[in-house]
Parts: sequence; C-alpha cells; structure tokens
Amino acid sequence: MRGYYSPLATSDRLRVLLLVAFFALTPIFAGAIEFDLLSGRVTGHFDTTTSMGISWRVSDRDQSIIGANNGGTGFSLNGDDGNLNFDKGDIFSTNFKILHEISFDYDDYAVFVRGFYFRDFAVTEGDVLQPGRPPLSGTAERFAGMNAVLLDAWVRHDYGSSDNPLTVTLGSQVINWGESTFIQNGLNTINPV
Repeated sequence: MRGYYSPLATSDRLRVLLLVAFFALTPIFAGAIEFDLLSGRVTGHFDTTTSMGISWRVSDRDQSIIGANNGGTGFSLNGDDGNLNFDKGDIFSTNFKILHEISFDYDDYAVFVRGFYFRDFAVTEGDVLQPGRPPLSGTAERFAGMNAVLLDAWVRHDYGSSDNPLTVTLGSQVINWGESTFIQNGLNTINPV
C-alpha cells in the first residue's frame, strides 16, 4: 500500500535485477537523426539519450544519524527519514531518464531545444515511507518521482561580416563562464584567470 514502508519481495527484486541486466547487456543504437528540408536550406538533428539505473542499500542503518525518539543516538528527527525508510538490501531508486535535443539551422539563424524526463519507479510505485507517515505530496512526488524539465530553448542569429562578427542568442541557455580550459570560445577567453 502506498505510504507505508514494506521491503520489496524477493520476486520483485529479482524482476528489477533481471530488467537492469537485460538493459545492461543489450546493445542499444545511440545516434542522432540528421535531416534537411527545403532543398538543404534548413538542416538539423534530433538526438535522444536514454538511461536506467538502480540503487539499493548495502549496509545496515546507521544508529548515529537516527534521532533519539526513533530509537537511535542522533540529535535530530528531521534528517533520519532516508535512513529509516530502507533496510539493508532494499531498492531505493529505479530511475529511468530520457534526454531529447533538437536543433535547426537556417541561413544565419539557429534554434536549439533540449529537455529531459525522468521517472523513479521506486518512488512512484514503491512503498518508500515509514509506517504512520502520510503519503508524499504531489510536489514531493513530482520532485523525486516523475518530472519533465525544459533545459534549453534558444534562438541565435549571426550578424556582421567575417571581420566583425556578432552573434546574438536569446532564450534559456547554458553559458560557459570558463570553468573548463577545454571548452573553447567561452568568457574565459575574454578575461582569462
């Protein structure tokens, strides 16, 4: 029943482990779809990346981080829920993720959109809470169990000549501020550290 803690049965664990083994041993073609429209004036690509992971607890509960009112030796009751919700051997995450990217280029314009979706089956369909606790709220379930997020969505236009180029990008985008020396043409080339 949703909202109460109960360890996964052995058959459920075996089913999940077989599913993960199947995905791990099955070769998956990972490639982008390239396309062109209007006799090659509009080009683009669509790329999808999928991944699945599983996590399970391999050690016993740590009594030093369980609150004293819950039978441990810790000082706070607020931080021990994750420790109390799972026993040794319990699966606490079965996460499936899909990342989509699509881009279009037309003359001096470019459009790029990237988003991802995830679902954690251990949260959405498992029993992850201690006895007596209310079920997860809709916000908590969306945050931890299932959500879709738009990561990037921008339009770019290149102006000027080869001597004086200007590129303007509008929208939600990731800007390289120079955290890596291996990514070229970021702000680190303007003001190197």
